[in-house]
Formats: sequence, structure tokens, C-alpha cells
Amino acid sequence: PEPYEVMVELDDGRCLNIKHNIAHDDELAERHVVDIYLSDEQGRSNASPQVAQVALDAIAAADAIVFGPGSLYESILPDLLIPSVRDAIRRSKARKIYICSLMTEPGLTTGFGVADHIRQITRFGGFSPDYVLVNAPRIDPEVRQVYAAAGQTPVFLTPEEYEETIVSTTDQVITHDIILE
Repeated sequence: PEPYEVMVELDDGRCLNIKHNIAHDDELAERHVVDIYLSDEQGRSNASPQVAQVALDAIAAADAIVFGPGSLYESILPDLLIPSVRDAIRRSKARKIYICSLMTEPGLTTGFGVADHIRQITRFGGFSPDYVLVNAPRIDPEVRQVYAAAGQTPVFLTPEEYEETIVSTTDQVITHDIILE
């Protein structure tokens, strides 16, 4: 198999390998990603990496496909860059569930809200999740300070974004407090 790298283009035009550890590079903290793509030895690639048939069959047979939790650009979107995987997910009758990040990632999702995450999944995956799990409760101020020191802010779903992201008029908003220790 041919090796591929996941590359991102930042809002200032720089292109970096996702392995660059962008979220921990202070120089890039205020940036955000505007594009993500696969690259081979020649640069940007439109090739289709091979995927084991058993993986495609599992996607087709799934009742639910869960995206996350994890980094939008480091974990979620790279899989959607592979045409056979993206097409299998799109064709699958499985419920697509996205677990949205609680906090932004410096240099990757700086300034992003929940709707921005969904837009990127739709853009690169060609589908919108059926369900999106988001953090609804207020984040404790002390915890928020720890994240702020790392350049991270909460990923919110604003009322305007909620209206934008509604899939159907029969959708219900269900909230539950989840506590992890």
C-alpha cells in the first residue's frame, strides 16, 4: 500500500502535516483549519487508499456509526477523506452519531461552535449526523481556567446554530447531565 499523510491548510495559507502537533504550537494557536486532504509523495492526492472489504461490510451492516469523541481534524475527518469509506458511510442505513468535542483545539478549531463541526462533517463526509451529542451544562469556572490556560474554549451550540442544524421537524432536544470522575 502507498503511504498517505493527512495535511491541513490553515486560515493563513500554511499547509502542515496533521502530525505537526498544531494544537500545542503557540505560534499557531489563533489559527484554524480551512481544508484537510490526503497527500502522497507527489503532494495533494486524489487517489483512493485501499480499504479492507471487511471494514466496508461492517459499515454497511452497522446499526449505528459513532464519530468521536476525538479531534475533528486528527481523528474524525481523516477517515472521511477515503472515498470508499465515505461512500460506505453515506450509503449505510446506520444512524450516524457525532460526539462533539467539549473544547476547541488551538490552531485547529479555534473559534468553532457545534455547527462548525457539523458543517465540516457535511463538507467532507457528504452527510449530516442524525444525532449530535453536545455539552449543555455550564463548565465549572476552575475547570474552564485550566482549559483557557491551554488556549481552549468551550464548543457551544448557540440558538442560531441550533436552528441551522435541525435535520427534521420531528427532532427532539433531550438533555441529560453526565458526570465523569
